[in-house]
Amino acid sequence: MEPRRLPLAALSVAAALATALGAGRAAAQAGKGQPQAMPSIEIASDVETGQVRPAAPDQRTRHLYLAVSGGVTGVAGSVAANVPSMSVAGTGFTFGGLIGIGIARYGTFQIFGDRTLFAGPAVCSDKCAGSAFTVGMGLTYHIAQALAFDPWGSFGIAYRQSTFYADPIDPNHALRHYQGIDVARIAFGGDFYPTPFFGFGPFIEADFGTNLRTPKLLEALPPDVGSGPRTYAIFQLGVRVAFDPLRKGSPASGAAAGRRSSPSIGLGSPAFGGTAPGF
Repeated sequence: MEPRRLPLAALSVAAALATALGAGRAAAQAGKGQPQAMPSIEIASDVETGQVRPAAPDQRTRHLYLAVSGGVTGVAGSVAANVPSMSVAGTGFTFGGLIGIGIARYGTFQIFGDRTLFAGPAVCSDKCAGSAFTVGMGLTYHIAQALAFDPWGSFGIAYRQSTFYADPIDPNHALRHYQGIDVARIAFGGDFYPTPFFGFGPFIEADFGTNLRTPKLLEALPPDVGSGPRTYAIFQLGVRVAFDPLRKGSPASGAAAGRRSSPSIGLGSPAFGGTAPGF
């Protein structure tokens, strides 16, 4: 008996099914043991790239500054041979001002002047007083730039003229005049700028010098005391107010137009928000 033959259409369907099953089994074996790839998602980020920022704009060079100050003053040392400073002057009050111009990113040159009014010394019996004025120049170093707080230190020299009314009992010698040089005026302070045009802050200062012209001594010096120059010291603790009336707006420092970037801050030491020039 001859075997029964299947219709041609049935054979075609069976062949197609066998081909599809074989292809699926081969694909499953080829991908076995490999993790399924996830579609990549691009995430936008504004994190810092780590690149070095450019230096802050120079806000000090060739820039003009003004300041006024006031403070309590004390004396030490001697104004002349055998004349201690405390024997002719007591505690005083000093007020003054300066004008400065920036000569570098962290440095300024300044011309200053001040006047001091002294109370009488403790040894004075009645109506003693004194006064002094100075005119000088100096340099100031600023630790930072483009900060709301501007710490600084300065060094200068000055001409000083002092007058003391320390002995009212003897009218011929009561008024004593001294002229000398402050060979070292050292100050440290810091200015806080609530606005770019106005700042204020405390400072401490020490002035050291010697008088080159002194009045005639009222009595002869003891044998063991020389007549050479003496060193005086004047200390001051006060507050100063700084003005920057000609300040211009800071240039934009963003990486691209319309994009906000963090402020760039300059430091004057490799290691004393807002933009304050200081001086």
